[in-house]
Amino acid sequence: MRSTFILLLLMAFCGTLTAQTIRIEGTVTNPAGEPLAGVTVNEKGTNKTVFTQPNGQYSIQAAANGTLVVSYIGYTTKEIDINNRQQIDISLTGQEQSLEQVVVVGYGTQKRKDLTGAVSSVSGTELAKVPVQNVGQALQGRLAGVQVTMNDGSPGADPTIKIRGGTSISQSNQPLYVIDGVPQTEGIGFLDPTDIESVDVLKDASAIAIYGARGGNGVVLITTKQTKPGKVSVNYDGYAGAKHITKEIPVMSGYDYLLLSYERSLGDATRLASFTNQYGSFDSLQLLYGNRPGINWQKKHLAALYIINITK
Repeated sequence: MRSTFILLLLMAFCGTLTAQTIRIEGTVTNPAGEPLAGVTVNEKGTNKTVFTQPNGQYSIQAAANGTLVVSYIGYTTKEIDINNRQQIDISLTGQEQSLEQVVVVGYGTQKRKDLTGAVSSVSGTELAKVPVQNVGQALQGRLAGVQVTMNDGSPGADPTIKIRGGTSISQSNQPLYVIDGVPQTEGIGFLDPTDIESVDVLKDASAIAIYGARGGNGVVLITTKQTKPGKVSVNYDGYAGAKHITKEIPVMSGYDYLLLSYERSLGDATRLASFTNQYGSFDSLQLLYGNRPGINWQKKHLAALYIINITK
């Protein structure tokens, strides 16, 4: 009986030690050392909760062997063991979200699994692997339901992108381009594919609810690469190539052209006199122009277009 009484006293004493509470004070800051106001500080497993002041300071009564749970929107929740400490300063780190899990929509962000609209995406890493001249060509065949066609075969021509098909006969069917949150009216031809972090395409009516009538043809959301803290890294990508036409149009030599011009002037004394004054008599054409190579303006024109294309 006496032993039982002593055991009960020891258990009560231990319970008193376990339930001992102390006042804990400190400051909550961000990674830059700036104080955070409105941060939730809670003793884990209890309803004891306080919020930090505008200067980032807090004060809470908690068990000496308890745990503090510190949470704030946009920052990673942190659990800290008290260990009988009365001064605990806390630094919260930013909550990183990968581009594969978050889609920039309108004026905010939304998790992809919660997004009701149809979305197609392609990463900047995939775009950088394709040696093309503009972003439109890099998207060709990479987004389901997105049609990318070339208007003509001229070098440097911007492609036409259709997301919801041809919805208008008299108006443009081009989608709305939003680059880093800023709508663009001049397309995306000025962008370098290697500068793009990701491309997301909104296809259905949810795009209209966010961007209004401008999103009627779909929306192309482009996020460009931003500077990041850390070690400086320099990357270089170089591509070289050549273009040629499959079939050239046959052209006349200089001598053949003169013969054709002479034949066209026959029967017209004025034109024949003009031809003779400019090129000489018919009997002297072979001697004067027969061995001249002439200038193939077709090849020179195509070579000039190629030079403009690679330097654009």
